[in-house]
Amino acid sequence: MSGRPHLLRSILLAQLLVLIVAGAAVGANLYADRQREIYGGRAEILYEGQEIRTAVEGERQIATQLALLQSASTLAPVAKRFGVTIDDLGDDLSVSSEADSNVLRATVASADPTLAVQMTQAVAESYIDQVRAADAPEIEQAKTFLESSIEQLSEDLAELEERYRRAGSRADVSRNPSDEQLFAAVQSLQGRIGSLQDRLTELQVLQITDAGARILTPAYLLDEPLEPRPQRAAAAGGLAGLFLACLVLLVVARTRAEG
Repeated sequence: MSGRPHLLRSILLAQLLVLIVAGAAVGANLYADRQREIYGGRAEILYEGQEIRTAVEGERQIATQLALLQSASTLAPVAKRFGVTIDDLGDDLSVSSEADSNVLRATVASADPTLAVQMTQAVAESYIDQVRAADAPEIEQAKTFLESSIEQLSEDLAELEERYRRAGSRADVSRNPSDEQLFAAVQSLQGRIGSLQDRLTELQVLQITDAGARILTPAYLLDEPLEPRPQRAAAAGGLAGLFLACLVLLVVARTRAEG
């Protein structure tokens, strides 16, 4: 008979732990089920890239295309068309690639299912425009101009830096106004060269896309909303409840040990 109270306490504790886990799972499920539904539009794009010699080159090429797909140059016209910011559109956009293929996926989330499909299609079309723009001869001309400008400015910078170095090596190390002007000129040239190099890098990245691309599957609405996912929320809630139940069990065990 003396063991019955202990048995009852163990049964009650087990029931409490089960209630904690189940309650957390059910609560999370109900909460998620009441959230606003977020729909997803999706489009598949086939990138017909350059000749690939190694797996590393292939991975780099696809990574470049994924970056271009979600770049500001691709998103800007879409954001302007739908009256949203580039940052907001970027947050709603997710991109991925099919394993071992040149198929790119673009998915745009929206509370409006029609808008989700329209924006996804617009993003895919804007990306195609970016790829086609890489074929324009103006890009090579712009690169040549930038490279020439950087080379000329670099020569001017080297001359100014040498003059400034000689000024700093004088026995009289005090700086005069002409030295300060020389230093300011050096900084100005460095800034101009840096800006030109950034622009040149952008053109080089764009030129990597010198290949074809076409929309493989026009934008369509996903069968299930992106959010909420009650089952996923229930699983997460169950794990949280399990963690809480373990804490309760630990406290009870310590209390019994101290008693």
